[in-house]
Amino acid sequence: TFDIGWTALASTPWVPLNTRACPFAVGVGAVLVSGSANYDLEHTYDEIDTNATAQVAYNNATMAAKTASFDVGITYPVKAVRLDINSHTSGVMRFTVLQGTPA
Repeated sequence: TFDIGWTALASTPWVPLNTRACPFAVGVGAVLVSGSANYDLEHTYDEIDTNATAQVAYNNATMAAKTASFDVGITYPVKAVRLDINSHTSGVMRFTVLQGTPA
């Protein structure tokens, strides 16, 4: 969970995922707790570490330009996800990422 409560445009930190999980199953939720915002879910196929150059971010087509709470499931392997805030006036968002693992 990542709470956003500032006025500058921003992206959450990348949330790394286990690409070896089989089946690959990730649930992502963004809750607009208060205020108004426009946001996208982004994913990357690049490694996430402090020594890497900037990761290439791809917009998730299902969760793009959203202005209300929304969730999506990802069933294809990606290295990490993040929430990108395009615009907002005020308020708080909650970002949650859950990855299933085999029993």
